[in-house]
Amino acid sequence: MASDTCISSSGDELDTQLLFSGTHSILLDPSGINTGSVTFTLSQPITGSITINGSSVPVSITRPGQDARLTFSGTASQQVTVRLTSNTIGLVIVSLLKPDGTSLTSSTSSASSFNLTTQTLPTTDTYTVRVDPAAANTGSITISVTSP
Repeated sequence: MASDTCISSSGDELDTQLLFSGTHSILLDPSGINTGSVTFTLSQPITGSITINGSSVPVSITRPGQDARLTFSGTASQQVTVRLTSNTIGLVIVSLLKPDGTSLTSSTSSASSFNLTTQTLPTTDTYTVRVDPAAANTGSITISVTSP
């Protein structure tokens, strides 16, 4: 279950949630005696795959609140660097997630190009690069994963 305690007039987002089959509800509970209207938009993350030392992958995020997740296969003790170029999103949070979904490293940047800190992969498994634009930002970014 996800919750947010404040929705601003410029918009807000809840990060990606894993939903199971069935019916789900969204509850809006205005503070005090406030009234008005709200538009909700549900978005699935953009998904795909990337290969270590392979071609870079361009990602376009067209809806506010949408994330992107690219997966790759990694080997225990392998060093990898996630490289980001051509960032038109603005402020974006990029994370390298371990197979269990927890963060191995992350960085927040609005630079046109930047790298995550080089990491040594703990296990042989599938890893995820998650791109999470700040606030209602949209745009594109190009991702590559390299191993020295």
